[in-house]
Amino acid sequence: MAKKNTKEKIFDVSIDLFSQYGYDGVSIRQIAKEVGIKESSIYNHYQSKESILESILSYYINEMLKEEAPVMQPNENLNMDFDHFYKEGSDRFISKLSEEK
Repeated sequence: MAKKNTKEKIFDVSIDLFSQYGYDGVSIRQIAKEVGIKESSIYNHYQSKESILESILSYYINEMLKEEAPVMQPNENLNMDFDHFYKEGSDRFISKLSEEK
């Protein structure tokens, strides 16, 4: 297994901390401490704590989209049950967060 670079470490540690303490319960300082870098070094990789979260969400959304989805006809999109779609998507997202990357 290849050694993780600093950006990957920040990403992974942030997932763990956000999962444990919630987004608002985690600081950039705490992320830096867990990664073993200076707080200012995080800004070499991410603009803000929000950009770390955006990166995490983007990763998991892309992973979910890669999974095989049922084939639908174009007009079926208009008839889609949005409550079901939202619930299924939310469940899949939460399940992805609890899996190992």
